[in-house]
Amino acid sequence: LTAVNAVLCSASRPGRVIVHGGTFSSTAEQIILDKPVEVIGSGRDVTILDLNASSIKRRGFFLSHPLAVVRDLTVKRGYWQATEQNGAGGARIDAGLVSNCVFRSCKAQYIGSVCVNGANARLLDCEIHGGNHSDSGGAGRGGGLYMTAGFASGCIVSNCTGSSNGGGVYVGGGTVTNFLIRGCSIGGGQGRAGGLYVTGSSTLVADVVVDGCSMKKNGGYGGGGVYIDNGTLTDAVVTNCSVTYVAGGGIFYLTANFPAAAAMLVVWLVIRKGIVAGMETIRHGGTASIPHHGILLLATLMRLLFQGIFIMEAVMIMRVSRDGSMAAKMNLYESLLDIVFLALVWLCVKQEDPIDNSGQQEKNGVSACIPPDQE
Repeated sequence: LTAVNAVLCSASRPGRVIVHGGTFSSTAEQIILDKPVEVIGSGRDVTILDLNASSIKRRGFFLSHPLAVVRDLTVKRGYWQATEQNGAGGARIDAGLVSNCVFRSCKAQYIGSVCVNGANARLLDCEIHGGNHSDSGGAGRGGGLYMTAGFASGCIVSNCTGSSNGGGVYVGGGTVTNFLIRGCSIGGGQGRAGGLYVTGSSTLVADVVVDGCSMKKNGGYGGGGVYIDNGTLTDAVVTNCSVTYVAGGGIFYLTANFPAAAAMLVVWLVIRKGIVAGMETIRHGGTASIPHHGILLLATLMRLLFQGIFIMEAVMIMRVSRDGSMAAKMNLYESLLDIVFLALVWLCVKQEDPIDNSGQQEKNGVSACIPPDQE
């Protein structure tokens, strides 16, 4: 389609380019429609633009005129590098119409397949499959569709992925209606919304189905299916979506506390040896001092070790403030640990009481084993 791009660049008046069936390539960086021209395929299953641009900066179309039109074709394997945050790998629509098209496996660092980025931009009856944005630092937006203004309707977005916000669709402005978002996901990073991210006070999203989307998170805020920061979402169905918490924080906690746990074990063995020796001395008629301070030290160390879990709980509650179930689980775990701690203190006290009483009786000249009236 390089020749098509040349024709469009030289066009001086409104026109139409018909592209017959077949699979075509392009060496142009992008096909630019900045005039009132149309590019029409012979059907999205038969007219295919395969860019094969896994690392080369090359996308399908850039529309910037209100009367520009692209319809009835497929764009595959487009890619846009990291220098432009609005640089989707399939198509960028600042103005104009893209309809009845398929975008498959188009990628970019910040935006995956399609960018709708203007009040006169429209995306109708399209399918977006396998899009991806790879930025994990929070700047990525929409593995399938990124939208800041305009109108989009009647589209299917499936199996798109990302590392930041909106694995499937990110809507920061404009109107989106009649969408199916299925099987999209966010993996890791500081992201939100495996399926649909909605923000912007004037944003309207209506009549959408979000199904089977997920988020694997080690940060961010969550939302396996939908995350709403601002805007309006109506008539939405969200099913079979999930959030999986990456165990990186827990692994770090265990690793960091292993030396403390080992030190606590050594201290406990030393204290236990002293306690056992003192008990044996008392049982054989001698006198000994049970190290109450040692038991207190042991309990303090255990409490400090447990404190790491409480810190993790606080962090997770702050990060997942909208997810009460995780906070509830952590609070339950905290309660169980408190019960174990109190039970341990009670057991130590009960173990020492008979020994203390026995030692006191011997000090008074009375054997703990022989009643006073039998001496």
